[in-house]
Amino acid sequence: MTELELPKDKTDPFEESIFPVWVFDIDNARVLWANQSANELWEADSITELTQRDMGSGMSNSVRARLLQYQKEFENGVYFDESWTLYPKDKAKTVLCRFRGCRLASGRMAMLCEAQLTQEKSSAILHGSQALLYTGAMVTIYNTDGDCIYANPAALHAFTAQGTNLSDRIMSVSVLRSLESGLMAGKEGHYVCPVKTQEGARIHEIEARKSFDSVSGMQTLLLTELDIDEKEQAKRRIEHLANHDFLTGLRNRQYLTSRADDFILTAAKGNENVFLLLIDLDRFKYVNDTFGHVVGDKLLKKISSKLKLFFPKNTIISRFGGDEFCILMRSNRALTDITRECRELIATLKSPIKIGRNYFAIDASVGLAYILSQLEYLSFHDLLVKADLALYSAKENDGDRVQIFREKLYLKKLRFLEVEDELASALQSADGRLTLSFQPIVCLETKKITGLEALARLRSRSGANIPPTEFIPIAESTGMISELGGWVLKNAVEGYLSLPKALRHCRLSVNVSPMQFQGLALLVQLRLLSKMPGFDPSVMEIELTETALQIGESHFSKMLQEIVSMGYTLAIDDFGSAYSNIARLNGYPVQTIKIDRSLMANAGEKLMAGAIEIVRALNLSVVVEGIETKEQSDWLISKGCTKHQGFYYARALSKAELCLIHDCNISSLKKFKNRVLNQQLAVQN
Repeated sequence: MTELELPKDKTDPFEESIFPVWVFDIDNARVLWANQSANELWEADSITELTQRDMGSGMSNSVRARLLQYQKEFENGVYFDESWTLYPKDKAKTVLCRFRGCRLASGRMAMLCEAQLTQEKSSAILHGSQALLYTGAMVTIYNTDGDCIYANPAALHAFTAQGTNLSDRIMSVSVLRSLESGLMAGKEGHYVCPVKTQEGARIHEIEARKSFDSVSGMQTLLLTELDIDEKEQAKRRIEHLANHDFLTGLRNRQYLTSRADDFILTAAKGNENVFLLLIDLDRFKYVNDTFGHVVGDKLLKKISSKLKLFFPKNTIISRFGGDEFCILMRSNRALTDITRECRELIATLKSPIKIGRNYFAIDASVGLAYILSQLEYLSFHDLLVKADLALYSAKENDGDRVQIFREKLYLKKLRFLEVEDELASALQSADGRLTLSFQPIVCLETKKITGLEALARLRSRSGANIPPTEFIPIAESTGMISELGGWVLKNAVEGYLSLPKALRHCRLSVNVSPMQFQGLALLVQLRLLSKMPGFDPSVMEIELTETALQIGESHFSKMLQEIVSMGYTLAIDDFGSAYSNIARLNGYPVQTIKIDRSLMANAGEKLMAGAIEIVRALNLSVVVEGIETKEQSDWLISKGCTKHQGFYYARALSKAELCLIHDCNISSLKKFKNRVLNQQLAVQN
């Protein structure tokens, strides 16, 4: 080496040292200078031969990276005392080394190495030192002032450790205080917190314990750190996915249900009211069906953004599923204020949202339940049940409204569940609680019974009657209507065939729910009934309500044509009780119109007469329901309407009662009615 490369004053002090000393060129992986002891350590033939060796050959990447890190630290005056294993001529030699920076004449930084061969008795210490060199864990030692006095290579690679203070690295104030207090108290600690590194803030797992410096004997703090940033980020992503809705980014149902009870307890401790809002987007299915789910998803995202802007930050806003959102909030405001806010929310959602070329104004229904801090404590489950009942009521009333939970809604739901259970049980058990009655339809022109309308009757297990106006809507909303409708058709035909022969000249009328037109089960059953021995389909009249006419026209029309082709006839029941589309009526193969009892009772003579004239203009047969008095019957006769049905002539009769009427004359029906009345009076007396 020339004097320009290595100034002589750098090496003279070590020339005669009994300890091996050499200067290592980190950049070129070669020895620049060595004393005689180093020459012997490296088992070189001469100093010249040693300086010509390529030390980079076979050097591992980890050793190369460590040396480059040392070179960087030497610029700050840092030195390292470490144990290394050297391999001169493939012979392992373990030495204790001190590495220091050595500035070359060219300005480059080389490494001055001072070594001492170890003894066998210190092998355990050496192995420990070697482990510190090669471990991926960052090990640092700090004095009582928090200054770093030692850092292993892994720590040096992660951050400039030596010469820095603990407070410069630990980004969590609480963890820093705990470390400082732990050092004084001699406690061990485990922490996960952000720390400053050369890559920026990273999450480290830190083990801390009190120790003593092996040189000075002073109390120190030993930290062992692992970089778990990727692990923590992955954990946070998993937690985010577990607790957030993937589409809208709102909290999901799982998060809400897991945190809600604590949320309610916090409100109770703070003497705050709790409000739960269930929000359902009215007719959102129409958007998906018409514009597709991509547009529907974009709309849900926009609505979610509106919700986040509308509610305060301490509110839990979650997507509960589909087009339903749940809002849990605590506040000192009154119920009236929150109700007004709900109405404002509905108005906000109506503000048009642009998706592509289309604008959407969304109607919403809100069910509101609450806990007033002074009055009660409810679990989240109980609160949710109440909000759900309120939402159901809002939807029942055409939506686009706020419904506050009231106790009557709870009682109504209990009754719904009770009737649902009674109906399901009666359909399954065949224990006689579900029966059929037949109400006569009379013709005043022929003085005969011309029809029998089959009507389902349900008794509870306790024997109480459950009216059709209660159990039929429940059957429709729970999906049991298909089974119930099938049972009525089958038992109506079987009951009709077992009647006296004189009554089998009457037309049999059976009501069919609009829900039964949504599938093919009705057609299949009617086809099977048409083939039943002794039964003529032409005697059966299928009664449809006006609401059935609002079903998709093509599908509905095809079904009606199919029913008529089997030989059945069709009638429109409850005419005048709902939306009446006269033009559409004229397009269906209907033979009879049955005018609803509500017109007879409430509409007045002019409207009633007008309804009769409309039916006649369509060349359809007309039957008026709900005839309760002789005056009503006489008035209808005066208008030329002679087919009547109602309690004035007969209530709905059981099959056994019908068998007591030997012919189909109205006079026989009146005699039977009078006989029953007399028997009832006798029982009362």
